[in-house]
Amino acid sequence: MDLMHYTDKNKFEITFAGPERGPLLDDLRDLGVRVIPLGMERDINFGADVKSFFSIFAMLKKEKCDILHTHCSKAGFLARIAGRLLGISPIIHTPNNWYFDEPLPPLKKDFYIALERFACYFGNMLVTVTEEERREIIRRKISPPEKVVTIYDCIDTSVLKEENPAFIRDRYNIPAGNKIVGMIARLVPQKDPSAFVRLACEVTREIPNVTFILVGDGPLKAEAERLKLQFGLGNRLIISGECDIKKELNAYLSLLDISVLTSLHEGLPLVALQSMYFKKPLLVTEVRGIKEVIENGRNGFIVPIGDINSMKNIISELLTDEGRVRGIGLAARKTVEERFTAKKMAAEYENLYLSLLKKAG
Repeated sequence: MDLMHYTDKNKFEITFAGPERGPLLDDLRDLGVRVIPLGMERDINFGADVKSFFSIFAMLKKEKCDILHTHCSKAGFLARIAGRLLGISPIIHTPNNWYFDEPLPPLKKDFYIALERFACYFGNMLVTVTEEERREIIRRKISPPEKVVTIYDCIDTSVLKEENPAFIRDRYNIPAGNKIVGMIARLVPQKDPSAFVRLACEVTREIPNVTFILVGDGPLKAEAERLKLQFGLGNRLIISGECDIKKELNAYLSLLDISVLTSLHEGLPLVALQSMYFKKPLLVTEVRGIKEVIENGRNGFIVPIGDINSMKNIISELLTDEGRVRGIGLAARKTVEERFTAKKMAAEYENLYLSLLKKAG
């Protein structure tokens, strides 16, 4: 959405093609982007994927695009092959996430890596969202170094504005004097929400006037609720479930005193950048590439994955040191403003498009 919003419409005419039930189609149309719905499924299904391939092939043949930019694994695999068969150049792929980060059996993981290596033969450039991810791609021989470039995922700061979060406090009966520690995330294995619940248990044992809030929904919500009950957290931990993040994100970010992300792996987590823009001290696990964003102790904190004790100690310190909270928040905001805005990201993609077009002749 941000890339298409900020790409210069005087230089590029943008058409988006994606799953016909995709959640962003109406938003894209509101942006004035032409949308082509395609039949496509997320999971591997040979019959359905063959149909998707021919649907993509027919669409690309009709559209006669100058640049093909694919996102995510399924679309990236099918569309790069179809595009190359039609002679489209350049073809650029942004994976956003990698199967080799998932907790998969070794043979299945090797299979997905082999598919990515194969698909890379059909593209001109692979775009990673951190330099550490780029080095990992090269190390695994998925793509040669000259065909991999880093463009950081960024955020649209123009839509991020402080809002009064009083209605959220009222909704969940949060005591007026309580500090708020929160995590905004899909409740899926990648985000490890159970670690956040355990963290809430450890901190609230020692600090009475603090409320933890887990904002989001997903398949691990029931497990998070079970742990909350097991630890007897009561109203010290709020699990919001499904909520209208699109309309309420600013209010939730404004609500937090400390933002936490307990992920097991990431590309570049946008909620981390959003929290930083809101001047919130961020505690994030040591996922790939995060050291390119966070300078530990200056504009946020990095802790080892699963290290609840380190998180607890940092939160306990921050809850009693408002001066340090302000300093870290200001440094975090400056980091985002200087390096991670959607306008900057779009400009870097535009330069990549133009340079590859020039090479293609």
